[in-house]
Amino acid sequence: MSTMSTTTCNTEHDIPDGWFAAGTAVPNSTEYWINPFSGLIVCGPEAPPIRDIEVAQIPTEPRLLVVPEDQTEPTRDIATELAHCTGSDTTYRHSFMRWFEYTEGARTLAEMAGAYWLIDVVASHQIKPRVRREQFQLWSIRKLPPTAKNAAVVECRTDSNRPVLCKQFIPYTDFPFAALGDTFEWYVCRAERGPRMLLKSEY
Repeated sequence: MSTMSTTTCNTEHDIPDGWFAAGTAVPNSTEYWINPFSGLIVCGPEAPPIRDIEVAQIPTEPRLLVVPEDQTEPTRDIATELAHCTGSDTTYRHSFMRWFEYTEGARTLAEMAGAYWLIDVVASHQIKPRVRREQFQLWSIRKLPPTAKNAAVVECRTDSNRPVLCKQFIPYTDFPFAALGDTFEWYVCRAERGPRMLLKSEY
């Protein structure tokens, strides 16, 4: 892993290599940019400075993840929908890391929360030996204080009372904390092909 340091950017020419435009959202007309292995990065006139963002250096073709212009709340109750995810034989492979899988419940979370980037974040950290060697991983996304302006942090532990194995700062997210709580947790467990991301209700 390496660390890159950057600041807010206003034009396509200012974007670091490997980062691609992902549309314009409603709040302050701020432009959103995303790296498929590092989560959401905010750029534009209203964006706060971005410092020391950890980027996975993986030799693969990057992809464009579109942030929808309509940032309204989903019409379905996401908490209720996720509670109905209690196990399924259906799994999906990550687009780039084919050895990383996620379940129907994880896919429902990604679709309803507009958070396929969250699957990308979890998958990217599996290249770290100290993470991938763990048969059981407890992952969480935690809302930061209001002063952080919609920022969050994603963390991985082997259990709730164990030290953090890895974490990643997300400078902006519209993850539905209001519906799912200030901290939302899920698992990654060892499967036949490799790590598999699943909801706690699917374990």
